[in-house]
Amino acid sequence: MFKNILVRFINILHIEFLGEKIKCAICGEKIETTFLEKIKGTYIKKKTICSNCQRKYKDKLKEKIK
Repeated sequence: MFKNILVRFINILHIEFLGEKIKCAICGEKIETTFLEKIKGTYIKKKTICSNCQRKYKDKLKEKIK
């Protein structure tokens, strides 16, 4: 639970203070956020993955991250 809170806090820092958008580790596109500053995607091995890449590479996602 602490890890999730820490990740959200880091996302808020990136978006609000640095003005950066979070990018997908596979395709490089910007990942959208919800109104609560959660990403519309997931984290795998501390890398952000967009929902489109999740759908496209379902089973081979961990291999793509390496």
